[in-house]
Amino acid sequence: MKKYLSLFLMLLTFAVFAQLRANNTESYYSMKGTFNSDKKEIIKKTIEKEFGEGILEESGYIWTGRGSFEIILNDNSLKMEIQKSTDNQEIVDKIKNLGDKILATKNINKFNT
Repeated sequence: MKKYLSLFLMLLTFAVFAQLRANNTESYYSMKGTFNSDKKEIIKKTIEKEFGEGILEESGYIWTGRGSFEIILNDNSLKMEIQKSTDNQEIVDKIKNLGDKILATKNINKFNT
């Protein structure tokens, strides 16, 4: 029984994001991932809690702010990027926390590249 439960939890872990990469350097932070399209609404609601409603465009929902960050969510992928500077540390932390919330909520393993 434990073996089946472990297998189920492992499969569930990879059920949301097929691939996910986070990159955190001195000058920028980015996270990119692909996921099953049925998880889009859950991820969208998580983003909206932090940044409000996104703008719907051809490429998907987009959130931007002060020219320093961009979040793009479409049917099966997520991309978050922010350029770091001395005057936007608060928003950098907010983006990083959002990435952590998405990962933690879905019990996903994070890979740094």
